[in-house]
Amino acid sequence: MAGSAQTGPGAADAAQTSAPLCRTAGKEAGAERVHGRTKKKAREKKLDQRAKELDAVKKEVDGKLEQIAALQKDVEEKLAAIKQEQDASFKNLIKVYSAMSPSKLGPLLNLMTDDNVAKVLRAMKAEQVALIMPKLDSEKAVKVSRLLGRFE
Repeated sequence: MAGSAQTGPGAADAAQTSAPLCRTAGKEAGAERVHGRTKKKAREKKLDQRAKELDAVKKEVDGKLEQIAALQKDVEEKLAAIKQEQDASFKNLIKVYSAMSPSKLGPLLNLMTDDNVAKVLRAMKAEQVALIMPKLDSEKAVKVSRLLGRFE
């Protein structure tokens, strides 16, 4: 009989042989699922660990950035204080130079760099500069006049 189920002694053997195969295949499939879940959990755990490490590094970088910002602010404040002190010293120097006679100040300015002389004369009143310029060496007076003509 074609298409009918096997009966007889051979049929029992075939049923017994196929049953362990089905059980084994089922166990293997179950083991693969368990193994797959274990791998997935291991990957998730590794990702979580990496995320924690990344957060720790981010916090460390943020802390360093805050320290840098505080240091930068401190440096800027110190530079501002130094500039203020230099400005006060320069203003005081201009007062002293303004009180000096042109004949005494001229030789002193001749010893200074052209840029510094121009800076000093820019801080003084035009009437004073007009009296001081003839007291400078002629070459120095020409160079300083050129510098005074420029705007900074």
